[in-house]
Amino acid sequence: MTALSKRTSELGKENAFTVLAEVNERLREGAGIKNFCICQPDFDTPEHIKEAAIKAIKGGKTGYWLHVTCWHFRTSTSSSS
Repeated sequence: MTALSKRTSELGKENAFTVLAEVNERLREGAGIKNFCICQPDFDTPEHIKEAAIKAIKGGKTGYWLHVTCWHFRTSTSSSS
């Protein structure tokens, strides 16, 4: 087996996996929470999000953009339910 470098052997666990383990434990305990961790969500995409995505795709908005600079997107998604 190939030896790992000292730096590689000192790497910690990915935080996303730590949080996922904690969420799964809470779900096993019966907590009424939603899983927003890695993998597929445990709920369907809300209809208004689906409609907005379809509208954007049909409108040609298929490229990448810097989301942190789009104030409308940040405020509308943070206040939607």
